[in-house]
Amino acid sequence: MLLLGLLFFGVMGLNLGVYTGEYDEGPTLQAALLLGDGYRLYEEIVYNKPPLLIWWLSLWQRWGGPTLEIGELAIAWFTFLGYCAWGALAARWFNPWAGPLAMVFVFGAPDLVARMLAVTNELPALAMCCWSMLFITRVRRSRPWVHVCLAGIAFGLALGLHPLTLYAAAPLVLLIALHTGKPTSWRPWVADFLRTSMIFAGAAVATILLWLTPVYGAGFVRWVISYNAAPLGPGLSQLAADNAERLIAYLWTDYRFYTLPFVLALITLIAKRATRPAALAMGVWTAGTIITLTTLEPMWDHYMVILLPPLIIGLGGGVALGLQSLARHRSIAPWVTAMRHVINLGAATGLMGIAIALTMLRHTWPEWPPSQVALSSWIAEQVGVDEFVAVDDPLAAYIAGRRVPPQLADSSEKRISTGYLDFQDVISALLESRVRYLIFANERFARLDDLEDWASAYGELYESTEDYEIYAVFATHTIEIPMSADLGDRIRFLGYTLDPGPPLTITLFWQALGPLTETYHIFFHVTDTEGNLIAALDNDPLDGALQTPDWPEYVTIPHTIELTNPLPAGTYRLSTGMYSYPDLTRLPITSAGEAIASPEALYLTTLDVEP
Repeated sequence: MLLLGLLFFGVMGLNLGVYTGEYDEGPTLQAALLLGDGYRLYEEIVYNKPPLLIWWLSLWQRWGGPTLEIGELAIAWFTFLGYCAWGALAARWFNPWAGPLAMVFVFGAPDLVARMLAVTNELPALAMCCWSMLFITRVRRSRPWVHVCLAGIAFGLALGLHPLTLYAAAPLVLLIALHTGKPTSWRPWVADFLRTSMIFAGAAVATILLWLTPVYGAGFVRWVISYNAAPLGPGLSQLAADNAERLIAYLWTDYRFYTLPFVLALITLIAKRATRPAALAMGVWTAGTIITLTTLEPMWDHYMVILLPPLIIGLGGGVALGLQSLARHRSIAPWVTAMRHVINLGAATGLMGIAIALTMLRHTWPEWPPSQVALSSWIAEQVGVDEFVAVDDPLAAYIAGRRVPPQLADSSEKRISTGYLDFQDVISALLESRVRYLIFANERFARLDDLEDWASAYGELYESTEDYEIYAVFATHTIEIPMSADLGDRIRFLGYTLDPGPPLTITLFWQALGPLTETYHIFFHVTDTEGNLIAALDNDPLDGALQTPDWPEYVTIPHTIELTNPLPAGTYRLSTGMYSYPDLTRLPITSAGEAIASPEALYLTTLDVEP
């Protein structure tokens, strides 16, 4: 088992930086990177899982730098612990050879091994669940309450990695019932079971409170609870409707060489009195996993690998039991007993050889898609180290060593489907993080109504390939003529940039000084020297892309206006202001500094148009 553990860790170490094809790696790594920059998790950084993995990754990034290899190495430690726990569980539940057999069978599951390097939450959480089960199986040995406490702590850590592992409470409770002692009489056994359960639950709750207290708040409730419980849109709802069929196809088509032997092994293990308790726990574990997966909305394909560990452990136990029974029905020569250590070493060497052969035959690590490599290279060359880039493939930005805006750390299909990411959210994030480039890379941003049309109209197509489109957006605007004027008590005018044209183009810069509850429109007037109105343009801010109630506080909002009809020769006065909509009440100019203003409009400049 020790040699197999070292082999597993060696396989992981030699393949750091491998492509896993998992979108969730990007949001997870970006969230850890942004946390290290001082942004607040859940309040500023969008992330929909508990915080433990983000904290763990952030520590590794501080030590080794924000690279994919460091992230995968941090995950490899978790999955290595899980791999060892699977072998230890099989050995403790069945017989010593069940452990190494189960560990060898892992190498025959290529997608499971590949997933063990994916920077996601599922397998690290499962690893902690397995350690919790392992501690529970030791409660009848020395220091039983220590093991119960350790089991509760491991389960609390599992929930801090992924709430999906809550289903593991069922096999854990069964294991507590099976390992608290023999029920010589009913009442003492019930009292012992309740006492053990309370200690386990107390340790788990204390652990949960330790990681929950620093992050609990409105943001945590919104992103971890409300968001995950939100109803899906039509597309993903349809995907969730066939969970059971997809799961059956996975077990029957991809892993029938594990599923069928597991069923036979489980029947054999339940029939044998000595292994019946562990087999029952394993059956409950498997059933709980299946029930949980079929009820997820949606059940992503990568979740299905969490079914494999109980199958592998049961298969290892069944094969070991079969070999043990076969040996007992044959006469064993005395010299075989005397040479048992040599024979055991030979068997271990043989298992190592099988594991290495399975690794070489079954595992082909996929190549990085050229489009993602090209996009990462472009981001690294064109986006500054201290800049943000808005892209719906956050992993491409991470590989380039660049950050996405905290509000766009997750731009997943589920977030779009549930309505937790919309057109206005993207525009707000672009403004707040002063993003220069908006990149459509994997069709997620393209699913947002009007975003691509807005980018085409309001930005400039910077580069386009078959795989991605890059737009330069309004963060390139700068305030050429600064001013300072307050409208009411919540909006400030910061200045403008003027291009006399033709056509005349002006960008007005605004800022919200606090939360805005009313909708305001911006007006821009051109008058002659006698005060006659020559041109007037009234519109929502950003042409309706971000209405005032959606303005982030203290973020510069550029609003560009273009006069399509050229002005005749003459001298004109330019002025601007705001009014509430739909009641058309102008906001008063409460403070204009050195600027000239009427009570309801702010004078900008005088413009001379030559004939």
